[in-house]
Amino acid sequence: MNKYLISLQYSELFTYRELISLMEVYKSYENAWLKLASSRSLFDDQVREKKIKDFLNKNSVQEIVDNLLLENIFPLTIYDKEYPVLLKESKSPPLVIYTKGNKSLLQEDTVSVVGTRKPTPYGRKIAFELSAYLADYLTIVSGLALGIDSEAHKGALKGSKKTIAVLGSGFHHPYPPENKELFNKIIAEGGLILTEYPPYLKPESWRFPARNRIIAGISKGTVVIEAGIKSGALITANYAMEEGREVFAVPGLITNTNSQGSNALLKDGAHLVLKYSGILETLAVFHNFKLGRTDNISSDGQGLIGFLEGGPLSAEELAIMVSEPIESILFKLSLLELEGKVVRKSGIFHKV
Repeated sequence: MNKYLISLQYSELFTYRELISLMEVYKSYENAWLKLASSRSLFDDQVREKKIKDFLNKNSVQEIVDNLLLENIFPLTIYDKEYPVLLKESKSPPLVIYTKGNKSLLQEDTVSVVGTRKPTPYGRKIAFELSAYLADYLTIVSGLALGIDSEAHKGALKGSKKTIAVLGSGFHHPYPPENKELFNKIIAEGGLILTEYPPYLKPESWRFPARNRIIAGISKGTVVIEAGIKSGALITANYAMEEGREVFAVPGLITNTNSQGSNALLKDGAHLVLKYSGILETLAVFHNFKLGRTDNISSDGQGLIGFLEGGPLSAEELAIMVSEPIESILFKLSLLELEGKVVRKSGIFHKV
């Protein structure tokens, strides 16, 4: 834990670029702290220089970190092993993130689910069900906003309870206030809340688009459900595209203005979501990821091969034979295809 970097970022007296420059100039954040506290800073603004010196001389790095830990807030810097690898590889990763809850989720494979704050009943249903299904395999990431975000977190909590909420404010001011109960439930049930903002910072409109880069950056894929043309969810999707991550969109009615953005993503090449397992199949093809139920899927897969030894079968026939949902069967067959153990011909599966 780099306590000096945490404390410098906590002060909110330096921009992201300035914090990077401090390392370049002083070679360590400890040196930066000591030098800035006792000599002239890099900045010409005397009022600002006084604020910096006052903060550095009146505060202890250990006290700042200890106070965070007393609130069960665990800060991570980009230099820490626990810092999420995908986020670190993104184009503008936060130098510090503040976390509350189950930090081990940062090491899990993740997919983000985002969309409008004013969804239709259909959008709510899809967000909840899709997230509940995917949470058995991946950690669900969203932004704790009303609407689709809330349903994504709730669905994940009903599934395997693996969800991460990314805030656009500090922990003392979770937004929106209507989701304070959900905020607490995520932590209580083994989820994680994270933010790049010190706990005392209040929500401001510009913080939320910046927050969206973290949602996209931490995820192997982003699923958009009901997003308008100017939706924040489209900002998240654009960040995901820039990072080379997979973007999925659930098709919506052309008469629904809140589906215009998500439908436009499909036109521009986003993956069409026709079934929940399709998201897993796509990620399995384009990205390596660990499955929460690997052992079961492996043994079930071998069992499916056993059925195919008697001759080619369709996924529907296999689903009836083993009494499992068709989505589950298709997913397992897709993994077997990737392993070269079965081949699909005109929708019928053959043992290799």
